[in-house]
Amino acid sequence: GWDGIVVDARTPDGELRDLRIGLLGAHQAHNAAVALALLDAIAERWGIRVGEDAMRRGLRDARWPGRLELLDGARAGAGRVLLDGAHNPAGAEALARALADLGLHRPTVVFGAMRGKRVHAILRALAPLEPRFVFTRVDDPNAREPGELARAWRRISGREAPTAPTPAQALAVADGDPIVVAGSLYLVGEVRGIITGSAEEAA
Repeated sequence: GWDGIVVDARTPDGELRDLRIGLLGAHQAHNAAVALALLDAIAERWGIRVGEDAMRRGLRDARWPGRLELLDGARAGAGRVLLDGAHNPAGAEALARALADLGLHRPTVVFGAMRGKRVHAILRALAPLEPRFVFTRVDDPNAREPGELARAWRRISGREAPTAPTPAQALAVADGDPIVVAGSLYLVGEVRGIITGSAEEAA
């Protein structure tokens, strides 16, 4: 759900029940298991132990900016905004699974990509969700043009999609709750900067 996931885990010290993982996406259960295994290895090798309360707090409060990160988009004139880089086919497949798990069908997706990325494969990975794209670009010479992305989507899906010259304008055109922003870490960083008011990220 939107509050993360709850899992049980077994460690050499016993079982941890009802661990809340604050990060979105079912794949975070695997990531949490890896983190717990690393803590066990550190304890065994160097004798540094992390208490159960600290483990629970760490998993619950963990944040990964730009990876299935849900933000309040009020500063940008939007509702909720879900940021995820999804800048390669594997990332797009993980995003598609996460959106399906969250019950999002036909999500609104503000999408931009850089040259050298496998855009057709990324768009195909998202296609089963029947996304309503708004294509845009960041201010970078290596960014793909929104029209180029819209043509690629039309070839894949047979559907038209609007374009916007800047991420801020794309957010204004997009209509959805949440609005998903994906396809480029540069795009995610710029939108995150717009939403949080951070000039460093928006630049």
